Amino acid sequence: RGGYHEESLVLYRALAAQDPSRPEAQLALAETLAWQGDYPQALVILEQLLAAHPNHQPARLLKARVLSWDGQLDLAIEQYRIYLGELP
Repeated sequence: RGGYHEESLVLYRALAAQDPSRPEAQLALAETLAWQGDYPQALVILEQLLAAHPNHQPARLLKARVLSWDGQLDLAIEQYRIYLGELP
């Protein structure tokens, strides 16, 4: 099972580098990293994605989830509130 994650990481990194203007590959890369437990790297990717696409809701939701999985509950709540439109 771990091999599939490694293959996915290679593919998603290549796709993200090929066309950085499209957030789908970055989102998939961050999701795969998060499922592997690499929360810090997933959060770096999500920060970059949200800097370029601040209204990208799937990235915002994934960021909130990754923060919660990483035990950063206050930051996760803040991201959920942004996602829900409660905060700017």
